[in-house]
Amino acid sequence: MKKIYTIVTALLLYTLSSAEDTTLKLTYENFNFENSIKKNKGKRYGLILSHKDDNALYQLAYDKTNTETFKPPLTNDLHVNKYYLKYSLKLDDKQLVSVSYATIDDNLMKETDGGHIYGLGYQYGATSVTQY
Repeated sequence: MKKIYTIVTALLLYTLSSAEDTTLKLTYENFNFENSIKKNKGKRYGLILSHKDDNALYQLAYDKTNTETFKPPLTNDLHVNKYYLKYSLKLDDKQLVSVSYATIDDNLMKETDGGHIYGLGYQYGATSVTQY
């Protein structure tokens, strides 16, 4: 599955690299869990690719988090990969609809590992609602 995401990301980067309305954002976070019993510190790396075309906005994001944990109570460090896709369509000057998809791959939390999250949103002016 990771190979598919890597290939899709590489193809999108190649295709959109010559486009005018394309933004690539790289992020890095270093965080500390001061009051946690299970987590010590961690690092997060992210990539957000956005492309705007007339009335449409395409977004692709990848987020990798590595968190050092106290052993025990946990047996391993926590490694999480998040993949996110979003498509937004501007209907007119005030209305926008969006659909989104996210998946989570982690090594410790069975509740979220391999989870699929779907979203549908609507915006009118400054008011928006999204259902996941």
